[in-house]
Amino acid sequence: MVILYKIRDFSWTLPAATGDFAAFVKTELLPSIRSVNGSGATADPADRHNEYVLPTVSQLASWRAVFQSLLVGAWGPAHLQARMISSTYNVVQFLDTPTGRTYYVLMEGVPGQIPAPASHPSGVTIIDPADPTRRGWGTYVFDAEPQRALSLSAPHPKDDLETADEAVEAYLALGARTLLIAGADRDQNTADAPCVRSNRPYRESDMAHTAESVFQMAFEEIYSSDAATWHLQFHGNATCKKDLFLSNGVAAAPATLHALKANIEAASTAAAAGGLVLKADVCDATDDCDLRGMDNMQMRFASGLPHASICPDGNVPVGPSRFIHVEQRRDARRAPTDPMATPGRNRGVVVAGILATFP
Repeated sequence: MVILYKIRDFSWTLPAATGDFAAFVKTELLPSIRSVNGSGATADPADRHNEYVLPTVSQLASWRAVFQSLLVGAWGPAHLQARMISSTYNVVQFLDTPTGRTYYVLMEGVPGQIPAPASHPSGVTIIDPADPTRRGWGTYVFDAEPQRALSLSAPHPKDDLETADEAVEAYLALGARTLLIAGADRDQNTADAPCVRSNRPYRESDMAHTAESVFQMAFEEIYSSDAATWHLQFHGNATCKKDLFLSNGVAAAPATLHALKANIEAASTAAAAGGLVLKADVCDATDDCDLRGMDNMQMRFASGLPHASICPDGNVPVGPSRFIHVEQRRDARRAPTDPMATPGRNRGVVVAGILATFP
């Protein structure tokens, strides 16, 4: 696919781009993230180059201020603040030609000029803002006039196949408020994440399991900025019995999760026209699927734990929240045009179910 866009950058204005935003993400932004073959304990050492740079404490504090500016629509100040942390980052005003909507995209580089990933020894930080090396801190999209109080996130691009594509498609279709996409494969770095462990090794480049990250700062500021927005995070797995497993950190899940389950299944049934359908489940019993996001840093914060308490082992979500952890088997993540997809089993019906839940 050819991406057609025009780019401008004047010192007194934001960098700006015009084009197909979904195409930009899928054919330029996501391919700029290098994939690690294998997953978890089976990740190929030859593919792991520590391309995710560790942010410092002071940088993370500055990033909080950037997201606070973005959330109040101070796009120019946010752009300047971001570049004071890392000159690789820009706030790009992106006019999406298919929809006519304008998005403000905090990203490394600009469309057509994304810096290439760089290999490092383990534990590298970059203090000099002028250093042109890619950091891998992620991409964050804001809609100044959202149609729905929704925020979507994809913490595991590459490893959880097609979840980032699903997130961007859902973001555009739903007219959601914000979109968060991690900037590196979760297994890219060699060092373990300092937070809670599981049978699957978590690396410091895993944004769902690393507390001190730009991704976490973005989530915390966005989540705390209002009391109405629901946050959906897309994951992939092959272990849950149902095609989709929805959790909220606590067994007594809010009614919204049950409504989402019912609406996804209804959308699947309607599209299938008698064919194969998706089956969903909500965490409400001890023998449900184990993949409940209990050790997910975003889930823990949303459930009421303060930032200082989200990392230590033993701390678990303390109450219901506006965060929905969406685990999906492969068929629920496929594009409707995938030859392996069927009309009732693809991510299009998942998005339709979300739309019905949040009209």
